[in-house]
Amino acid sequence: LTAVLQTVRVRCRGVSLSIPFSRDTTVEDLLLGCAAEMLRQGHHIDLKTSILLESYANPSLERRLRRYEPISVVVESWDQDSQNMLILLPDAGDPEGELTLDYVSTNTPEPQGFCLPLYHSQRPGKWSQVYVSLAHNGQIFASKKPYAKRTDKDSVNLCHLTDYDLYFPTEAESRKYLKPPKRYCYAIKSLQKKVIFMDADNYMHLFSTDDP
Repeated sequence: LTAVLQTVRVRCRGVSLSIPFSRDTTVEDLLLGCAAEMLRQGHHIDLKTSILLESYANPSLERRLRRYEPISVVVESWDQDSQNMLILLPDAGDPEGELTLDYVSTNTPEPQGFCLPLYHSQRPGKWSQVYVSLAHNGQIFASKKPYAKRTDKDSVNLCHLTDYDLYFPTEAESRKYLKPPKRYCYAIKSLQKKVIFMDADNYMHLFSTDDP
């Protein structure tokens, strides 16, 4: 059976591309499609140094896509396809190979979790200082006390990393709307559509710290 194709908008060096993909198309596959289309337009793209960014519009967030991720999973998380797109960075590179499947299978240690003092926000511009814990199973929760247990009375479950991923707010978004209290700002956003959340505060969590 022929796979049903959709298209996704990709921006590269001021050029807007509409690249077809199916449910089985990975980021690696889409990069090949982008390179072929750019070549037809007279531009050579080096796949070894190229990466794809997911550009999410509201709020303005970016995420480096791993080469083995299915494009359909990325696009299906968008509430409005017209607002979001992918950005091809031809010369960004991935010197540590963090975006490859080999990196995950050979270089990633078993997660041990952590407890860190961070500024946390569920609504842009409103921040509170808490201790954020990541349990070894991927559960993230916050407490006003260090090394609290998830079952403690004042602990608040934030999300589980099975359904979320790490994003970086754009500089303009951070400066104008998010206004993080510290130098670095990160977002953990759901990979599900926002409309399925009864409480929109659980859709995304922002963190800020001086420690990169």
